[in-house]
Amino acid sequence: MRKKGSSVIGMPIAISIATISLIAIFVCMVNFIVPFSIYQKIDNVATKYIYVIEKFGFLTENEKNNLLSDLNNKGISSNYVTLEYPSFKEPYGNLVTLKISYRYVFNMPRIMNNKIISNKKETVISVEKNSFSKIY
Repeated sequence: MRKKGSSVIGMPIAISIATISLIAIFVCMVNFIVPFSIYQKIDNVATKYIYVIEKFGFLTENEKNNLLSDLNNKGISSNYVTLEYPSFKEPYGNLVTLKISYRYVFNMPRIMNNKIISNKKETVISVEKNSFSKIY
């Protein structure tokens, strides 16, 4: 026969453990999804500006500033962005490449010695677009 009142203590403990576990899983999922979201934002901007490069044969300083501004508007700090692009006019038919790299600090909490520690790892998210110069 079961003692009365044993579930009064056990049930809240079980619910607390389950809640903490679900929160930890949710935090991990969000941390894994954020880099994909950043990649999509960078990819959209890169697609827009590869058309500019293929039209003019290079990326002007003004267009470079517009590109960085578009990234800032999408929530991507230009302080962590590096760009590789043709800065001089490429002749018709030459390959033109735009590469946008973003340094992202990946925070992953982990439990060590009964303490939650934030494990920071820097990773680079890169998008590279290629096309051909269409300027004569």
